[in-house]
Amino acid sequence: MEYLNEQEYTLIKNPKKQPSGLIFIGYRNNKTTWRKGVRANTEHLSRVHHQPNRIYSVEGVHPTIPSQETSGRFFIYLPKENKVRKLTIQECYRIMGFPDSFKIHDSPTECYKQIGNSVCVPMVYQLAVQIEEQDLIISKEKICNRDINFYQLKPLQLQILELNTMNHKQKLLEIYHASSDLEQTNSQVSEELFKDIKIIAQNCSRQKGVYTVLITRLIHKMIEPSQDIRYHQTSMPKGFSGRTIDTQYITPTLKELGLPAMAESGWLTRSLEQPYPYTLNYNGKINNKDVKKAFLSIIDFVENHPEKTELITKLLLAQIKQTTQANQITITKLADSEKLNIITVVHCLEAHFNHNYKTFGGSKLPVIALYAIYQRLTQELERYKGCILKDLGSHTASDRTSKTAGDIEIFDKNKKLIEAIEIKQGKPINLQMILNAKDKILKHSPRRYYILSSADILQEDQAKIQSEIESIANNHGCQVIINGIIPTLKYYLRLITSVEKFVEDYSNFVEQDKELQTIHKIEWNNILNTLISQ
Repeated sequence: MEYLNEQEYTLIKNPKKQPSGLIFIGYRNNKTTWRKGVRANTEHLSRVHHQPNRIYSVEGVHPTIPSQETSGRFFIYLPKENKVRKLTIQECYRIMGFPDSFKIHDSPTECYKQIGNSVCVPMVYQLAVQIEEQDLIISKEKICNRDINFYQLKPLQLQILELNTMNHKQKLLEIYHASSDLEQTNSQVSEELFKDIKIIAQNCSRQKGVYTVLITRLIHKMIEPSQDIRYHQTSMPKGFSGRTIDTQYITPTLKELGLPAMAESGWLTRSLEQPYPYTLNYNGKINNKDVKKAFLSIIDFVENHPEKTELITKLLLAQIKQTTQANQITITKLADSEKLNIITVVHCLEAHFNHNYKTFGGSKLPVIALYAIYQRLTQELERYKGCILKDLGSHTASDRTSKTAGDIEIFDKNKKLIEAIEIKQGKPINLQMILNAKDKILKHSPRRYYILSSADILQEDQAKIQSEIESIANNHGCQVIINGIIPTLKYYLRLITSVEKFVEDYSNFVEQDKELQTIHKIEWNNILNTLISQ
């Protein structure tokens, strides 16, 4: 049995048995919790590490086992022993209703996935018992006697083959192309509204979630004019699923058009997923107050003037196109390769990484540099023969959202992850980073896991970090390597055959990246131009 030490958890006083039968009795201490905006003494209820952070008493029932928790971090409190221990795999199978005779997988990770993806048979059985005992099954005869039309069809948003019905993607494409011919003046709308449109467009890269959600609302309003687009969740009265429309139609289409877009949906932004309608007094916290006001004002205007929805959408998309095009900077090409050597290139990269940009996005620069290096390594080194370097993903999406093990991933010919690289610009390597890496290692099973930072290792965590790295190597067969970003680049630049080709690759990635700001591209041009003039 795996028991926790007393210093690893905290028990709460006077725990109450919930109506569901759960008895939440404590929480683990070594997990990250959100504190800002959290009510006093509720930090342990943080949404981050939700179930793995909680400890339940065996005198109550246990919550459903989720598939995301592939390392099996489920802990229970034993009152008689006054101890906390981890549930065994067999106990997890039993909670979900598997018979003891069930043959389990050799991999613990796969076992926990199987457990979490299953249906909890005992719970379903008890639901059926209660439905029968409480006579909750209503016959058709009873329904017909009521003053309702139970069989009345509700409008469904379906794309049916062979019917000339426009879906959200088609509508977005139509409006996008029509916006090219639109005269970009504020003569067609009020000055204040045109200002709001420009604010959203100018912040479309920094506030991708807000602008994506707004586009989704506007497109849906054109398709369903009677829908109040402020009510963006089906749980709201007369609401609809904005997130589903965004995920299936809007975000993929924005990516196709080369416009800024979220990894999956704007509703994955915590400030926008709140269960409140998008009225002028919306309670969700959108950090940029000007953007929040513009976002809510546009939605309010469209609800009061639905006939203007198409015009507003065209104006917005035209402004977004202008903003996106303004961010397209051509990077200087270096003709004199004699000036390029490892020391010079490293100094240029350091200057680019560490410039005071006074805006977000600069943390992606070292990710792009290391990706450019790995593009050379996977082509040149025998060790990577037959391996595949996965395309560079969004730097703003969380690993859970993007379903990745790190910023950079390398797979073998059998599509098995062999290396993952996590890059932390300006953040000291601490124990929590290693523990987070351990979770990903258990889930993705790479052979090597790199954590590279521009800052030093946190001194007070150094011994614990080394101990955890050794434990991961012994128990899971993965080598965790921690190092500085610049020392790693220096080492790898010695291994590749052409420093010039690396600089060319890095420049191309910087030029094409849609998450970087214009200032990041201009600064790299300034650095290269200085190099040319020397």
